[in-house]
This record gives sequence, structure tokens and C-alpha cells, in this order.
Amino acid sequence: MADLEEILRYLHRTKSETFFTRDEGFFRRHLCHPNYGIVVVGTPVLETALYVRRFLRHKTFRTKKGRMGKVIRLSRTGIVCWETGGEKLRRLSW
Repeated sequence: MADLEEILRYLHRTKSETFFTRDEGFFRRHLCHPNYGIVVVGTPVLETALYVRRFLRHKTFRTKKGRMGKVIRLSRTGIVCWETGGEKLRRLSW
């Protein structure tokens, strides 16, 4: 929990950061904030870099603007995300 709080304090002080993690504890709607984006990589460890590159090339997320205000989870089957001000989980395909 202390690590989560420390990372969130850092993200709140920065602008336009995209934070990548494998920690599923970050995939929570209340963590959405317009100054940053959080991406949880839920793929096998050896495929992490592949999916991060694939995500950064995705038409929806290739710009910082497309990633800000979102908490996103990547998996082999697709992408799901929470957005600032949104009540529903959004699902996207690769």
C-alpha cells in the first residue's frame, strides 16, 4: 500500500505521464486522473515488452492525449479501460 501511495503522489506532481505496471492493484476506476495514465500489463512476463509496444502503436493510445485520464489493462484478448468521468468499463480489441 505504501508503494501505491508513493507512486500516486509522484504521478499527481507530474503532467502527461504514462505509468506501466504489472501490479493488478492499480486497475481501479478511482485511480483515473486527467494528468496521467496507468497501464496494467496482464500478460505473461516474457511478453511484457511486446504488449507495451503493441499498446503504444494502438490507434486509440498512440498519443499522450489518448492515454491521459485512463486506467488500462492489457491482455492477450484485448484492452479494457476506465476513463475519467466514465461509469462503464470500455473494451477494445487489438
